[in-house]
Parts: sequence; C-alpha cells; structure tokens
Amino acid sequence: MVAEKKTSKKQNEAESKDVVSKKVTKAKVVKSEVLDTKVKSDVVNTKKTSKPKKVKAEVKAKVKTETKADNLNANYNPVEEVLQIKAKNDEKAMVKSQAKTTKKAVKKEKTETLADKVNVAKKSNKREEVKENVLKAEAKKFKQLKEEAQKEECSHLSIWTAFVAGYKNMFTYKARASRYDYWAFMLANLVFCLVFLGGLVALGNVATPIVLGSTFLIFVAVQLFVYLALMVRRLHDTGHNAWKGFFAPMTYSALAYLTLSYVLKYMSFNDASKSYVVFGLALSVFNLILALINSYYLIKTYIVASFIEEDKNANEFGLYRASDMNKTIFFASLYFVLTFVAVAVVNIMFISIAMPYIGY
Repeated sequence: MVAEKKTSKKQNEAESKDVVSKKVTKAKVVKSEVLDTKVKSDVVNTKKTSKPKKVKAEVKAKVKTETKADNLNANYNPVEEVLQIKAKNDEKAMVKSQAKTTKKAVKKEKTETLADKVNVAKKSNKREEVKENVLKAEAKKFKQLKEEAQKEECSHLSIWTAFVAGYKNMFTYKARASRYDYWAFMLANLVFCLVFLGGLVALGNVATPIVLGSTFLIFVAVQLFVYLALMVRRLHDTGHNAWKGFFAPMTYSALAYLTLSYVLKYMSFNDASKSYVVFGLALSVFNLILALINSYYLIKTYIVASFIEEDKNANEFGLYRASDMNKTIFFASLYFVLTFVAVAVVNIMFISIAMPYIGY
C-alpha cells in the first residue's frame, strides 16, 4: 500500500510539472504572436502614412515641371530636343577628332621639318666641308707650285747676283732677305774682303800710309752698312723686329760700354781715397756687365739671322721667298771653312813676322 502511494505521488508530481511547462510554453508563444502582430501593424501604419506623402510630393513636382514647360514652350517636342542634344554631341565629337587629327598632322610636320632641316644642314655641312677640302687642296698645290717656282728661280741665281744685290741694297731696311741671299752674299763677300785686304797689304810698299789708311776706313764703313742692312732684312725674313728685339739693346749697351771704358781709362787712382777706388771698381764691374750684354745680343743676332728658318707667310716686311736649301748649306759650310783657313793664315803670318822681334 505504501509503495502504491509513493508511485501515485511521483506520477502526480510529473503530471503537474508537464502542465506547468505546457502553460509556460503557451504563454511564450502568445507573447511572440502579440509582438509579431504589433510589429506588423506598425509597419502597415508606417507604409500607410509614408506612401501618401511621397505620392503627393511626386505629383506636385510633376505638376510644377509640366506647368513650367507649358509656360516656356507650348509647342514642346521631346524628339526634337533629343535630336538637338545628339547633334551637339556629334559636333563636339567632330571637333575633338579634328583637334586630334590636326595635332597629329602638326607633330608629323614638325618631325618631318626637323628631319628635313637636319638633313639639309648635314648636306650643307658636307658640301661646305667638301668645298673647304677642295680649297685647301688647291691652296696646297698652289703653295707647292709657288715654292717649286721660287726654288727654280733661286737655283738660277748665282753668287754674283746675291753679291751685287747686297751692295745695291746697303741702305734698304724695310724688306726681307732669304737664307740663300744671306749665305751667298756672306761667302762672296768673304772672298772679296780677303782679296781686297791682301791687295792693300801688297800695296803697302808702294802707296803712302795715308792712302792705305783712308781706303781701309772707307772699306770698313761700307762693310758696316752692308752687313747691317743684310742682317736687318734677314731678321725681318724670320718674322722679328730687328730694332726692338736686337739692335736697340745692343746699341745702348755698346754706347754705355764705350763711355764707361773711356771714363775708366782716364781715371787716376794715384793717391786716391778708398771711396774713389770703390767707385772705380763698381764702374769697372758695371762695364763688364755691359760688355757681356752686348756680346749676348751680338751672338743672338748672328744666330737668328744665320740659322733660324724664314717666316713662310707674308708679314709686314714683305712676301716669303723660298730658298734652295742644298746650295744654302753648301755656301754656309764653305764660308766657315774659308774663315777658319783665313784666321789660321793670318795668325801664322803674324807669328812669323813677330818671331824675330820676340827673340826666338
């Protein structure tokens, strides 16, 4: 009995729990349905309230636009408007295409013109180069022909013509003399001087000393003028100014040297004070310096006039005249040999004459 009571209690409790759970679920379902109905009613109300407002605004806007269109143009035709817009768009497209084509054409023309200009410039430069080369070749040929003609003309000249020209132009200082003219005259004049001086020595027993002395002084003066003019013309041929570069400093140093030498010659150092002696020594040293300067310019003038090449262009002193170098070298070498022989002979004669007086 007790067991049956316990089982009945458990069954009742389970049944009561099922009932409660069913009620709870029903309440939840009812609540959810109520909420859904409320949401639906709100949505419907909002739709009902919003749609009429939108419709009214759209209707008002249409009415306004229609009234404006009617007021602006009573005969409004949308097809014509569309056609007009299309025509405007076509015109714009045409303008753009024409602009593109014109740009392309201008670019092509520019590139073509630049290329043409470059080609024309290249062609003109080539033509000018060809012309310059032709002119240079012609100038070279003309120069060669001129030099050959001058050499032939110079080879036809003789030593006698150069010798006569040297004495004829003894006062000519504004001209040029080639190396051939210079060495031909130097050789011929050396022979002439040796013969002339030998004749004077031979006539020493016949002529009076006054005649011999005067003729010798005249001969020396003439030789000075001849050699001076020849040196000046030869320096001009090398492109140098003879007076400024050579003869002016040599002349000033020579004059100062001569004056100082005469002063020192006539200065008396007998019973002289120390200051006087020191002054004389200073003057003698300065005189030596002047002598060295004069000899330097003399040697420099001789080297430039004798061995420096000529200026192969026309300068302020005249035109260039080519020299026959083979003959020039022959004349120069023969000149040095004759000078050496002449100096040796003169020294031997002097020693042979002076030997009895020395006591040997």
